[in-house]
Amino acid sequence: MNSPMHSEAQAQRHDRPLFILMCVLLIVCFVTGGSSQESGIGVMSAQVLAIPVLLYALTRLIACKCLGSVRFGTGVVALIVLIPFLQLLPVPEWLWSLSPARVSLQHDLAAAGVTGPRYRWSLVPGATERGLLLLLPAVALFFATITLGRSALRRVLSVVIGLALFSMLLGIAQLGAEQHSILNPYPQWVPEMGGVFANPNHQATALAMALVLSVALMLDARRRARPGDGAHALPWVYAALAALFVVAIPMTGSRAAPIIAIVPTVAFVLACGAIPFDRLRHHLPTQLFFLITMTALVIGVYSAMSWTRGDKVDAIRSMLAEQTTMIGFAQAPLGGGIGGFIPLYSQGVDASVLRDEYINSAHNEYAQLWLEGGVLAVFGLLAAFAVLGLSVRRLMKLPARSSSRTTGLGAMMALLVVILHSWVDYPLRTPALLTVFGLLGGAVVKLASDDAGAPFQLLADRA
Repeated sequence: MNSPMHSEAQAQRHDRPLFILMCVLLIVCFVTGGSSQESGIGVMSAQVLAIPVLLYALTRLIACKCLGSVRFGTGVVALIVLIPFLQLLPVPEWLWSLSPARVSLQHDLAAAGVTGPRYRWSLVPGATERGLLLLLPAVALFFATITLGRSALRRVLSVVIGLALFSMLLGIAQLGAEQHSILNPYPQWVPEMGGVFANPNHQATALAMALVLSVALMLDARRRARPGDGAHALPWVYAALAALFVVAIPMTGSRAAPIIAIVPTVAFVLACGAIPFDRLRHHLPTQLFFLITMTALVIGVYSAMSWTRGDKVDAIRSMLAEQTTMIGFAQAPLGGGIGGFIPLYSQGVDASVLRDEYINSAHNEYAQLWLEGGVLAVFGLLAAFAVLGLSVRRLMKLPARSSSRTTGLGAMMALLVVILHSWVDYPLRTPALLTVFGLLGGAVVKLASDDAGAPFQLLADRA
């Protein structure tokens, strides 16, 4: 019988090639995918690199048993990919004509003398095709992550933190750089500590995710440290990184940053067992730590309430979300097509709210998903939330000091950063953040599975 250390070493050897491929893909996606552009040499390179990663991950997945929530997670990801694929297919006229907006379009086409149009689900098939390809890196990293052992998974999460740190340092350097400096990857705009991102709000999202992951890996490393193993410095490294991110997040200028950073981090601390409640009544240091944690949570909730009340509401974003939702009802139940927000919004918006500014997004992922994907996309969203909720429930049932529970809850709270920010912005329209989101989703599903604590093994190795 193999010892645990031998099994872990064997798993690391199996994971090494995939780990290297994942790191290369992550770096390319993060460095070149900081804007919401759906095309370009960087985005295309990431999509090409995602193909071997996805094929290799699927090969490993077929060779092992799908346990616990892994099968449900993979099913939901398959559904998400299926939506833009189905939208590219022809549909019968009666189905195409179900939405009120399409009936009006059909009348306009007839008035213009257009007969026998080709009926596709998507009204913007070119944009939908680009949207489908944009999912490739995120899907590849999702499937790759669920086949990794715990050690390789922690290293991948550390790579995510390292990339956020690189973007943070680049952003700090940009503060003293000129607009057309080599340090500014987007010379059409004045640098604002965006790092690799065109939008400083997305830089704040990346840093907030890295903050949660740093705290999670710090606690996990502290719990795994053994006398004489030389790993006692690792928790301090993660603590220092967390402190850097805490300082850097307000520097991005994002108004949502305090909310999306504080609430998930405090939620993680409370959920992972960092505060032993049985000692809370008699242990003064624990009481002080709990007081600091709850104060941070109150500040985060107060910031959220203040930011969304009265004159602090961004009127333009509220109007965009409202108009997008209304246009979505006109396009229901099919939706106008993934990736087609700009023409769909431009043609359907109420004339009384037309503006001179160029509108590239609804600044609300959920409203935009409703407009572009219709009922099926909303179902996919609810299914994804259900899988994440089931995964959290399973993670909470693990022992309080379990490495899988600590790391899994950390990945989940990093996902919560994006989920919260998606209510007022479009982080998932940025390839870099979408890719990390897919990776973290795979980590949550993997670590919550029944066999999450065991390293990945091929069936041939189990015999």
